[in-house]
Amino acid sequence: MQLSINNQPGGIINFINGNPVTIHQSNGQQTVDVHSSSSPASDNRLKDDFSSNCSDCQSESRNQRGPRTQHLFSDARGNEDTQRSAYEAERVRKYIADHKMGQYQLDSKTSSKLNLMVACFWYRWYELDMVDEDPQGAAIYRFFTNQCGLECSVMPKAFATVICKIINSGKKDPEIYDNLYSYFPELNKNNRN
Repeated sequence: MQLSINNQPGGIINFINGNPVTIHQSNGQQTVDVHSSSSPASDNRLKDDFSSNCSDCQSESRNQRGPRTQHLFSDARGNEDTQRSAYEAERVRKYIADHKMGQYQLDSKTSSKLNLMVACFWYRWYELDMVDEDPQGAAIYRFFTNQCGLECSVMPKAFATVICKIINSGKKDPEIYDNLYSYFPELNKNNRN
């Protein structure tokens, strides 16, 4: 197999069977120089050429391994809005402490008080355009466990499925939903849903 790289000073660099060679052309004659792997000058020249030609490809592939992690609070580029996440996590922790819900764990029950609280928070965030219209169960799970410090008694996927089911059904605990007004001063109390 032969690969050629043009525009090299001193000739064209080719790779024959994985070995770099330089082909010089002058007066109709071709001469071939085989580069040993111990030659630092040739190695640096080859590395420089590849890094300048392929840096865009390398950085793209490095940044896009596997599916992109979704965040509950994202900026315009889809990256986590860490400032918003920290602020909202503090709001959740305050609500949990004020209502003595710290002993509960997230689970896979649609009637669980903690799961209903999570759904009500999501509804309030949605009303304020802080979250996407389509709830992402994995992002909700990561936020409430990693940022808010809640424990979960079931596998993440089980919780994610249940919380999306609750949110998509429109089921709201009226007591929790109404209590959240005092935690969201930016909501207009005259504009209740």
